[in-house]
Amino acid sequence: MRLLYSFFFLTAALFALSLEELRHEPSGYARDLFLLNIMEQNITKEQVYQAYFLTKSPKSAHSALLLKKSGSKKLLTLFDCMDSNISRALKKKPECAELGVNYKKISDLLMQKSDKPLQLSELIKENAPQKAAKIELLSAIANEKPQLTEDAIGIYFESSNEFRSAFFDINLTTKELKSITTSKNAKRFVKWALFDKNNTELQKSIATIPAEEINDSETLFFLGLTKLKHGKSAIGSFVKAAKTATNDEARDRAYFWAYLLSLDERFLKNAAVSVDVNFYSYLAKERLGKQPKNIEFLSIPSAERSDKNTSSPFYFQHFRKKLKNADKEELENILSQTKKIKNGEAYYLYAKEKQDGYKREFFLLPYGDAFADFNDSQKTLLHAIGRQESLFVPALVSSAYAIGVMQIIPLLAEELASKKKEKLEFFELFEPTKNISYAASHFKWLESKVVHPTLIAVSYNAGYGFFKKIEKNGLFVFNEDALLAYEPFWSIENIPYDETRQYAKKVSLNYAVYSKKFGTQTTLSELLENLVKLRRKSFSAEAL
Repeated sequence: MRLLYSFFFLTAALFALSLEELRHEPSGYARDLFLLNIMEQNITKEQVYQAYFLTKSPKSAHSALLLKKSGSKKLLTLFDCMDSNISRALKKKPECAELGVNYKKISDLLMQKSDKPLQLSELIKENAPQKAAKIELLSAIANEKPQLTEDAIGIYFESSNEFRSAFFDINLTTKELKSITTSKNAKRFVKWALFDKNNTELQKSIATIPAEEINDSETLFFLGLTKLKHGKSAIGSFVKAAKTATNDEARDRAYFWAYLLSLDERFLKNAAVSVDVNFYSYLAKERLGKQPKNIEFLSIPSAERSDKNTSSPFYFQHFRKKLKNADKEELENILSQTKKIKNGEAYYLYAKEKQDGYKREFFLLPYGDAFADFNDSQKTLLHAIGRQESLFVPALVSSAYAIGVMQIIPLLAEELASKKKEKLEFFELFEPTKNISYAASHFKWLESKVVHPTLIAVSYNAGYGFFKKIEKNGLFVFNEDALLAYEPFWSIENIPYDETRQYAKKVSLNYAVYSKKFGTQTTLSELLENLVKLRRKSFSAEAL
């Protein structure tokens, strides 16, 4: 948190916002960030409470400062109750002990044959009967195989990876398979089972579920992947997923996979007719030699008039509210004004999209000076990721307090500044040029590790450590002959984080589009083919 505090001090100095002023700013992550700064300062107990309870989504740092600055014994007791150590919980009063219940830790203790979880269940049963029931269910699963009921499916997600591997990786009866198809958690359960490499037997059972028994498109899609993995006929699942899809992207994805399995161009044409610009519709058009008609590059002449508010984390929130309520005349005025403001390109884009009725996909070419010193390949990657991260909005603050155009995490920025031997004032990250420069430095490091733009995107979104983990589990290795015909789509769709899976596809698409502007001229198909070639070549070289 030292990094965050130094950052807060500098941003607070820049924007000079008091607690009273923050009270009138829009609720959200930006305000939470500044409230944390206020709490770090020399303020009264009353102000500490006010700041904390203005926070929309308190982080542990907010809570720690509240505890430290208030000196409240009641809060100290409350936080102590929230401690998930079971041995300590058993010494507390029931109403306190139940606040720290952690099913992952409990499931791990059950694997060690500990009787403490059931002691805890008995202790809290009167005060928290539902929590006690869950502990008893985990105990029953660990000691004897119960029916896979709705409750058991629910506790699957709350138990540890080791517990799931030990007690859920089993062959299921017809009745138990039926409980999956009727479960409110069916989609999540099928996905989680597929993504867990230690759930092979469970996957095999799920693969036998007939597509006719499921009506949810997302569940059907991942059922299809499960069937494909275990040698079952999957095309019916993908076709039904397409027909039951509630949005263009899901439909195009399912039709493209039906094409991959059958090589029937009718499915490819179904994806290609989509007016939605997405990963699979774009690929389908490429394979059929068609050009997307609703993609447009948007470039705005550089403006000279400076407006420091465009770098304020609250500017964008006020701007969006104003834009939402704007009539046709007001919209024209907003477009005119944002054109005249330096670093106003992203704000112009938002207004332009509304004026257009969201019929076209605009690919913005902003901040020309900020990109001037990069080569075409670097420009393509920076634009591809910047578009996905923030749509190039310079004042954006995320839930993790990532900042600006490229959504730089403060900790990463500090590390990069240290390597550059620069003194970084972190409010500078709200300025596009500095933000883009630091992102480029990090991308250069990621490129030395993973080489390919799609894998740089995965590593940037979820972390390089995450990429190494999924690589260890077999993704993006491309050495399974049975699945090679479906790569890299198989690896992409098996990324276990929904956000990262979508991110990889969208950045890859953005890269292909921007490459047309910056001279690299890489089609999306070529980009993905190169990914497979590069990785197979890399692993072949390692084997030698």
